[in-house]
Amino acid sequence: MPEDGLYGVPGGAILVEPGLYSTSNFVESPIPGLYEVMGPLMVTALPDADPSPRIRIDLDGLPANARVTVFRFWDSSEGTVRGALDAFADGSFTIIDYEAPIGTPVSYRAAIYVDGEFVEYTNTATATLTEDPSYAWVSDPLAPGRAVRVELRTDFAEKLTRRREVTKHRVGFRTIALSGPMGLLENVQLSSQVKTLEDAAKYQEVLDADVVLVRAPKLLRLPVLLYVSIETVNEIAQDVQYGGGWVVWDIAADEVSPSPLNITIPVVTYGTYSAVFPTYADFNAAYSTYVDALRNPPGD
Repeated sequence: MPEDGLYGVPGGAILVEPGLYSTSNFVESPIPGLYEVMGPLMVTALPDADPSPRIRIDLDGLPANARVTVFRFWDSSEGTVRGALDAFADGSFTIIDYEAPIGTPVSYRAAIYVDGEFVEYTNTATATLTEDPSYAWVSDPLAPGRAVRVELRTDFAEKLTRRREVTKHRVGFRTIALSGPMGLLENVQLSSQVKTLEDAAKYQEVLDADVVLVRAPKLLRLPVLLYVSIETVNEIAQDVQYGGGWVVWDIAADEVSPSPLNITIPVVTYGTYSAVFPTYADFNAAYSTYVDALRNPPGD
């Protein structure tokens, strides 16, 4: 059985912890003669901290020279997976969603295109990442290897503020108001702490990003994917001066829209493979396809 906890059976997959599954709902192509059956979209929850909880999406049985867009659905929201918007897929495709919400079911579906024409949607697959509600994950969406698990303090997101533009007009004896749409969250208190200097260094590196992603427990009245801009960071040492690693972070952040860019600093790089496989012959002996290498990087 593969290490990710999934093994195939006719018509689907079986759930074996720690992975999560998708049933395979094969669909016929609407373009006659293109291909007979499209393989299933399968998802696997990866809850470890390497570098943070994430979900892997795998697609097989695709036509040659296909392009795919993978959609993410959670609660009443939807979006595309970073790096999987009109992405090239030659028979197979895999992508890791480092921005998967935590603590709520997340569903995925892919749209398949060939020669610029829409072919079909895949089946929908669902997975859930869980976390201790006393903690959140903070990361750089464009460099997902930069991530840290932080403990929430009692005043974390205690007060939530949204504004909108309002113009008041006096009309005779009446006062009327013309209001714009409600804005995003402002001045959110992200009071949190870490207990080691290693995590403090990670946190500082994450906070240097233009846009920071906070994945907090769903029980809070925050978006489960909270993208923020941070102007000022207050770092308060609790016992560092005595040789400890306890640091409190007093941060006020403003919610912003996520960046449309793809990942700029990937977790797995060319160096990840070249360090283990010094020649192309060594690499080709270890992996049958490029997608196989993506799904099974060295040390994974």
